[in-house]
Amino acid sequence: MAKNFVFCAIFLMLAAIASTADAQSSRNDFSVRMLQAERACLSGSSHEQTLKVDLKAVADKVNGILNSTIDAASKDVQLRGQFDIMDAAVRRGANADTIDCYEKANIFCLLRGECGPIIALLDGDGIKYERDMDGLSNRRRIRDILANRFANPKPQYRELGIWSGWDKSQEVTELSPDVVLIHWSAFEREENIPSSRDRNCFPIKFSDISKSNICSSKIFDLMSLIEKNNPRPVSFVIYSRMPWMCTDEFKENMFRYLPRDNREIGKRVFMFTVPDNGKGFANEGIGFDLEQIVNYALGRPTAYRQSESPGRCLLRAD
Repeated sequence: MAKNFVFCAIFLMLAAIASTADAQSSRNDFSVRMLQAERACLSGSSHEQTLKVDLKAVADKVNGILNSTIDAASKDVQLRGQFDIMDAAVRRGANADTIDCYEKANIFCLLRGECGPIIALLDGDGIKYERDMDGLSNRRRIRDILANRFANPKPQYRELGIWSGWDKSQEVTELSPDVVLIHWSAFEREENIPSSRDRNCFPIKFSDISKSNICSSKIFDLMSLIEKNNPRPVSFVIYSRMPWMCTDEFKENMFRYLPRDNREIGKRVFMFTVPDNGKGFANEGIGFDLEQIVNYALGRPTAYRQSESPGRCLLRAD
């Protein structure tokens, strides 16, 4: 196989962090990323079920080694042996698509802090909040204001133009993003598309679900598909000029509308209100606030505190 499998090098990083103060958080991060990669990359076929069992056994042994009190040199030897076993199992049991998926998960690079996270920006090509910004879409404005705000490793940005009839979640998961920023009204009705004319993005109203949630449900479905099939753990930031984004009623109704088998996604969905005054993302302080929200979503140090940030909120904190 031309490319070495991504797992075979992880032991270098794990050995280095095993004796540090943040070893526990690194082990947790390793476990979360392993589980998400398994969920996205392994099918339910009997062939890959065998591989799943093999990888789980090795991952359990790796965590056991990391939690042990043996000396660092012995850990190095044992970790190397486990990842040799893991690498051999994948070479023996995975097809090209599975290997590609695991490579996009990029567990080794991300855990070592050597590669920047990927931020996907989803909005309509021509949608913009700022009346005085000639031709710059929301996607481009967000990218510009965030460009030089993050510590190394710097995020990599990917833009996707979406519209009322767009339903290609695989285009997002192919980017393997760590954070997805999406405009709440990205699926708003378009007058030139008859099938979208009854669609709106007003607040969720369960008393009139057929009319009020057609657009909203597309966003929920999109988030669920991305979360399920993305090779990496992913968070979402939903932005809007609507002042009701962070009200308790809206958050509660939105949470109830999430798939019952995946309510945990609510802990990784953030809402961000942009002032509706014609300045949009040019409003003073917007860049800093958005930077802090994205840092929070990435698990990086942040000044964001939900109780102190009106109009910026986590869908579900508990």
